[in-house]
Amino acid sequence: MPKLFLLFLAFTFSSFVNAQELMCNISVNSSQIQSSDKKIFRTLQTAIYEFVNNTKWTNTNIQSEEKIECSMLINISKRISNDEFEGTIQIQSTRPIYGTSYKSTLFNFIDNNFRFKYLEFQSLEFSETTHISNLTSVLAFYVNIILGLDFATFSEDGGNIYFTKAQSDGSCCYASSANLQIFTNNQCGLSQYLGFELQDSLGTVIVSGGYNAGNVWEDNMYYNYCFPLNDSCTNYNLVLYAANSNGWNICSQASALVTSSTGDTLLYLEPNYIYGSRSYSVSAASQGCTDPLANNYDPNAVCDDGSCCYASSANLQIFTNN
Repeated sequence: MPKLFLLFLAFTFSSFVNAQELMCNISVNSSQIQSSDKKIFRTLQTAIYEFVNNTKWTNTNIQSEEKIECSMLINISKRISNDEFEGTIQIQSTRPIYGTSYKSTLFNFIDNNFRFKYLEFQSLEFSETTHISNLTSVLAFYVNIILGLDFATFSEDGGNIYFTKAQSDGSCCYASSANLQIFTNNQCGLSQYLGFELQDSLGTVIVSGGYNAGNVWEDNMYYNYCFPLNDSCTNYNLVLYAANSNGWNICSQASALVTSSTGDTLLYLEPNYIYGSRSYSVSAASQGCTDPLANNYDPNAVCDDGSCCYASSANLQIFTNN
């Protein structure tokens, strides 16, 4: 009997601690899309439901009956490409009126400019410090608004922490952050088709922006993205994308500049005529030959890139000419 009682207490405590904050109904309406295959919209609805309801958004321990009731209705009006969509999202949240069986609406808003990317069965990833995708960033923004309004009903400043989180899009820079600056220059109105991803050595996307993240870049603009770039010999991959021909140099030269937390230039690019994608390697530490016995020893190199040449080495020289 005591063992059963302890098991009951352990189960109750576990449910209490691990309970998520939201009980949100998710609905994706694709009736305006002319397609015989609606499966992707069902998987999208499931993915959003699990992302919103299964993510632990706060450090507050709540019981299941205390979950915040809300709803998100996504109306998809346009399928721009195989993985890009446009439409609206309506968000509503309520809370019970104390001492009654009634509920009061705290938030009811329609966002008429909702654009995002999604591939079927794609996992939805989110980071408070890095912009990964427009879909999860928008969802997290409205989740924090819902939390802020609800917590504010219990204390005057109770929702401030969540309103602050909602204001951050993952572009905040800190002392340890590296920075990627994109200058679109004049692309004759086609900057909206440019984008990038920064991937780690395993191919995991750390940060993305522009077309790839569902953002619309404009001509003659600077865009800055911060990301944690470890001061090590780890090689990262900067992938530049262009969904149109002659990307990054349509009417003038666009550029990409990666700088360290101390302001040192790690990579500077003026890519010419990208169509599709092009990858560039970048590291937080300088690369080169670190062997003092080599002919091409570089005393400033921190990481050995395998380029060391010795007296017995053969040499291959490439001259591209024009």
